[in-house]
Amino acid sequence: MIHIAAGLTGNAKTLIHDNIEATKKLIRYAEKVKIKRMIYLSTVAVYGYTGKELSEDSNPINPSVYGMTKHICESLVKESEIPEKLIIQLPKMIGPFVHMEDTSGSGFLTMTKKILQGETVVCYIPELQYNNYLHVSELEKFLEHMLLCEEWKRNEKILVGARERLTMMEILGIMRDESGSKSEIIPRCNGILPECFLINISKAETLGFTPCSAEDMLRRFIQEVRIERGHYGYKAE
Repeated sequence: MIHIAAGLTGNAKTLIHDNIEATKKLIRYAEKVKIKRMIYLSTVAVYGYTGKELSEDSNPINPSVYGMTKHICESLVKESEIPEKLIIQLPKMIGPFVHMEDTSGSGFLTMTKKILQGETVVCYIPELQYNNYLHVSELEKFLEHMLLCEEWKRNEKILVGARERLTMMEILGIMRDESGSKSEIIPRCNGILPECFLINISKAETLGFTPCSAEDMLRRFIQEVRIERGHYGYKAE
């Protein structure tokens, strides 16, 4: 069983219903029919903002309501009678499903949209390394790998993300190059940095997590966004 469903937005009552109560029902069903294995897709949001680098041993600091509900769901999965459980904590997911119409909740997507539209981009974290993203195709590949594994540990929790730690200027440069945009990317440090952190994926790598390069993921994402939502794409001369 793979549990991927989740409510991302809404008030506390809505998120408790969509995440916690729904997960309880799914676990009860899995226990009833004696499911042997369960993969639960969680999120890095369970940690809140923990500093520069995130690992499975990081302590949560001021997570959002959404993050708190997913943290409780993780505990429900761990405490269930399902024999083998794998919790995968996801970063920002990119792929053809991403909606570019409203990017106000994501600085990463807002800068991406500006590049696609040929607008000037101001990068406030130019030298900060970043790997808090993953293309959905790489998650699919890893899930298939885990489902084919003959042996699991009984209760495992792992973080996943991009393999290389690129600076934000490098990331923006790759996306500008792939899109053919003429956007100017301006590095600017104002001393007030957005909340941003690295993800330590070493534990996932021991289980066979081998994503493609960060550059390949970013280029694929730009190609998909331009194809699926061409009216946002920059048309090179």
